[in-house]
Amino acid sequence: MRSFDVGISPSAFGELNDTGAGISGSIPELFGARVAAVPDEVAVVCGGASLTYGELGAWSDRLAAVLVFIYTSRIVRSVRCV
Repeated sequence: MRSFDVGISPSAFGELNDTGAGISGSIPELFGARVAAVPDEVAVVCGGASLTYGELGAWSDRLAAVLVFIYTSRIVRSVRCV
């Protein structure tokens, strides 16, 4: 198993992960709000590569579209076979 340093102490992570923190909304809603608020801010860094919230949002939208296409294609095929 690989480990990595996220720069957050275990106690701070516990506070950030507190489900009673008063945050409302689904993960997609919260992420979408963050993308809209700071699209040029760096969201993810791995090695020498990074993605901004805008870039990550675009990638996630494309992935969602592919998954919807795959899911709906399977439904259509199963209906046609019946």
